[in-house]
Amino acid sequence: MSTELGNRLRRIRSQERKTLADFAEQLGVHFQSYRNYEVGSRTAPASLLVALAELGYNPDWLLLGEGPMKRPDVAALAVMCSEALAEVLEELRLGLTELKRARVLAALINQQLAASTVEVAPPEKRSIMGLLEIAA
Repeated sequence: MSTELGNRLRRIRSQERKTLADFAEQLGVHFQSYRNYEVGSRTAPASLLVALAELGYNPDWLLLGEGPMKRPDVAALAVMCSEALAEVLEELRLGLTELKRARVLAALINQQLAASTVEVAPPEKRSIMGLLEIAA
């Protein structure tokens, strides 16, 4: 196993503010095994990577060091985008067909995801306006 993955595992544990023993227990692995994964003397099993992904860590970052460390919360982002779109549509007194509204919402969510931010934040009004102009 590479020490690069071990370093990333250490960064995750540090971000979680856990001791080796506590984090190993949380992930369902023996303390010594987890320590060996961090120092790079043992290959991490797929089950460990799945457990870390379930905590919201990006598998691409874990394995390759690419992309953000954590994945954005897509469900929360979808709710925020939907609420922001509804607010703008109401403000403009603009009605869209269900299909157009769905397309604008999908484009808005994709736009926010492309920004590669982990912190989920509502889209800016100008982003919504730009997409509405395209949809009209």
